[in-house]
Amino acid sequence: YNHDPIYGNEAKVSMNDSDFRDYLFTMATRGTCFWELYYSHNMMNENKWRINYSALRFIEDNLDILSNSIVFGTKPSLFGVYGYSCFGEHEGIVSLRNSSAKKMSYTLKLDEKIGVGKNYMPKNMVLVLPYTTGCDKKQYGYGDEVEVTLEAYQTKILHFGKVQKPVKVLWAKAKDKNTLEVTFDHTVDINGIFCEQNPITACELLEDYMTALITFRDDFSRKNELDIKVKDIMGNTHKTSAMFDYYEGNKVLYGLWGSYDFSIRATLDGEQACVLMKQGDEVSLRIEEDGYVYFKVGLDEVKSRSKVKDVVLITAVRERNGVLKLYLNGNLDSGTTSLSTFLSGENAYCYDSAKVTIYNKALAFDEV
Repeated sequence: YNHDPIYGNEAKVSMNDSDFRDYLFTMATRGTCFWELYYSHNMMNENKWRINYSALRFIEDNLDILSNSIVFGTKPSLFGVYGYSCFGEHEGIVSLRNSSAKKMSYTLKLDEKIGVGKNYMPKNMVLVLPYTTGCDKKQYGYGDEVEVTLEAYQTKILHFGKVQKPVKVLWAKAKDKNTLEVTFDHTVDINGIFCEQNPITACELLEDYMTALITFRDDFSRKNELDIKVKDIMGNTHKTSAMFDYYEGNKVLYGLWGSYDFSIRATLDGEQACVLMKQGDEVSLRIEEDGYVYFKVGLDEVKSRSKVKDVVLITAVRERNGVLKLYLNGNLDSGTTSLSTFLSGENAYCYDSAKVTIYNKALAFDEV
């Protein structure tokens, strides 16, 4: 257990996106299972938040292996190659770091010194870091040696015996009339994404290596379901589908659908107790007789700390991670977490459509 990772103003350290990724993924191979995430928000950007997400996914997916961490190599202070080896019975993850200012090579032997059992049979090897697609054609088993070349201060992470599960879409959201942001549950090959229903004209992989901005030839309908073929980094092709709605300007005209983020903005003109927005039993934003605002999603609800007296703007936000927030007059008032993950798409009722706007995205604090 360490007070890590730390990336804050008081640490007096600045990293670019690549260094931040190396830092988090190397730390993951140290076997630490409790991460405190000491970050200063002003030092983070969209890319770093995505990298942070992918690192946490990597730990959760491989915790049973990473918890077997063994350190090996030269002490960093001696400017050589060191790393951490994490092996289970059939699978292993190894990180290597060149702490010197010159290019170096390292011979990694798969034996007991780095936690490899004698019964470990030859397996494929894929490079997790830096981003690479395709497996090493050679297979490595107990007693084999792997020659690794590292540039100055470079980090590499190797995954032996990786079992690739089917790639699925976690969520998909239209960014404009023909551009879709799709997050998969595994790292994907940016050159291996295809759609026959609506041909892809451009594709950009974002910094988590699991999210792609995909531009399609044809404009979206209001409701869409696209069958997508996607390759994982091992070269396997998977079939999955993306279901999403498209609303111009992100303004929802009917009802919320799926397990995504959303926002409700309501302007007040002396209203007291009333239901500002309601979608079945799943979502509601209302003012009760006690003068407080209530925002409900599924079985979870957040109540404002302040009454609506002198309030002219209420904004209710559900973040993608399940956090519920209530803003009064643009200021954060209260919040809680929600485990409710699915909305049916039932039509929403609004107290006054001229005063209530629903967005199919979480408004940021500077948009509220």
